Amino acid sequence: MASQRLTEDWLAMEKYRLEVIQEWPDGPRKAAARKAILSQMQSLQRPVDAIALPGPLPLAASND
Repeated sequence: MASQRLTEDWLAMEKYRLEVIQEWPDGPRKAAARKAILSQMQSLQRPVDAIALPGPLPLAASND
């Protein structure tokens, strides 16, 4: 399946990005980038069925 291959490629790229960031000096930028990559990797590994889609948005109260 093409989408599974895309997900695998995306995960491989995120793993590579994580390896590159490990070489950065410690600091808030490194910590934030690492956190963002790990979050993205978790999202990519989650089955599509497990992703919760938002329900309908509540309507704004009318000022009429």
